[in-house]
Amino acid sequence: MRRVIFHVGPEKTGSTLVQAYFDLNQDAIRDAGGKRVAFFGPAAVRDSGLLSEAQTIVGGGQGPIPGLASLLSQAGDASTVIVSHESLFGHPDTAGFYGSEGGRRTLIHRMIAGSAECGEFVFYYKQPHKLIESYYRHHVMHGGKLAPMDYLERVPLLKMSFVEFKEDLESLAGADRVKMLDARIQDADAFFRRFCAALDLVIEKHALAVPAQTNKSWSALKTELSRIANAKMAPAERSGWLRAMAAIPLGESSDAPMVPRIVTDLVERVYRDEHQKLMSQLADKIPESVS
Repeated sequence: MRRVIFHVGPEKTGSTLVQAYFDLNQDAIRDAGGKRVAFFGPAAVRDSGLLSEAQTIVGGGQGPIPGLASLLSQAGDASTVIVSHESLFGHPDTAGFYGSEGGRRTLIHRMIAGSAECGEFVFYYKQPHKLIESYYRHHVMHGGKLAPMDYLERVPLLKMSFVEFKEDLESLAGADRVKMLDARIQDADAFFRRFCAALDLVIEKHALAVPAQTNKSWSALKTELSRIANAKMAPAERSGWLRAMAAIPLGESSDAPMVPRIVTDLVERVYRDEHQKLMSQLADKIPESVS
């Protein structure tokens, strides 16, 4: 039976980074049975219509998701198909991080049905203040401004949406078909290897072609990977861009905190117990010391 894995985020990192690795190393990635893996990243998900269909449903609308059938028809004989986009289940400026409760559950049902009842879900646990940073980033990108108290007012809503999203996935798809990964990316190669290990995918060569080497900061790298992943270009052309990036050494990250420190401290207090509990459940556990 074909595995259909829905890979959700994390925003501007997971989907685009994994897309880049698959573009460069597709011949070396196999499932547990030794068969090839078909990967559909942000551009393919968008162009198939699935992204807009999914977000309509998450926002409370109705309708089918023919975009999923379109992607699956392009997968050929692949026995494992990964459908990857950070915004499949919503967007901070529209339906919230993980959509309305009814819309979110409807979309999960549609995805399971559209994948012949064998859909699996992979999503990311973000540290509490990173959820707030993501909201801030999207909000400011659309011309908005947030005061410190605005952040705090959103903390309970973001916390609730994340927990409910996790519970919905586990109750509707089955806990054995849901994996929560760590959104913290310190090393791109290790991130991709953990991703493959969590999904029981096999990397059939020791050294991977690494797309994430650049002399820019990690923030700039995320922007560049996102641009390449979403650009309308042929796979060969995209691979050329990625290989050009790989020729330049990786520099140190220079990301600056986007949220006032006082807000981060308060957010961490609100989340502390839950954060520790969820960290223990990660499918790709890494030491706390790397955060």
